[in-house]
Amino acid sequence: MGVVKNNYFREAQRITSSLKGSFAGDPNRMLELQQLEQVAEHNRIALNVINQVGADDQSLRVSFEFTHHPHFAIAVVKRS
Repeated sequence: MGVVKNNYFREAQRITSSLKGSFAGDPNRMLELQQLEQVAEHNRIALNVINQVGADDQSLRVSFEFTHHPHFAIAVVKRS
């Protein structure tokens, strides 16, 4: 059984993409949307990796970094 029931990161990507037109004239908002989109993309991929490998795999190590946004972390998945 996988971890992912609903991948809300995919939905977050859709929402940020749909908002880009509303903020096209505001470079600060566009930057924020781009950062949020990057966070959602990285976390979507990390969640898919965890789901494929299995959440109970003891060799997986998950850490969180604030490299793309100051308030929302991305998950970094590595095997030890």
